[in-house]
Amino acid sequence: IGGPPASGKSTLADELARRSGWPVLSSDAVRKDTQGRDLTERLADDEYTPAARAAVYRELGERAFAAVAACDGVIVDATFGDERLRGAFLDGIDDRQALSALECFVPARLRERWVSARTAQTARGSDASPAVAARLAADHSGWDELPEEMILTVRPGAGAGFVADQVADWLDTRSVGGSTPGP
Repeated sequence: IGGPPASGKSTLADELARRSGWPVLSSDAVRKDTQGRDLTERLADDEYTPAARAAVYRELGERAFAAVAACDGVIVDATFGDERLRGAFLDGIDDRQALSALECFVPARLRERWVSARTAQTARGSDASPAVAARLAADHSGWDELPEEMILTVRPGAGAGFVADQVADWLDTRSVGGSTPGP
């Protein structure tokens, strides 16, 4: 599940995990775990250099690969907004898994409201300030590396339950065509 900060990714990931029983791997949680830090702790800016971010995405891919082997599915929650980060993730999973990419889209004003309302306890590990969220949203690019039929754009502002129903229908349709297993 990708999209700019405060686009509803984590809320959707939680709902999909509840329905499928699959674990959620978050780039924010992996970043803090590899640093031995609590999810509510804010990291310094030097933890977000391009090299540090790519290392987190590679680790995220490696953990996703291991999770799929252990339980047949995993939900990955990260912005995926940069080609280099998506490449590091794909290197981590060794590009051997069938992916289904969800791209979250919400209007800028809603993202701004959601990011401004976050607290350390509700941010789920995200350190993105309103300014960082705006910058990442402006620079965000989608999964150009994947075929169009592997990508679904969703609008989490409609509610996680409603969007999860859409995702389930889409995955079911894809699994009937044989391109990827559904949950």
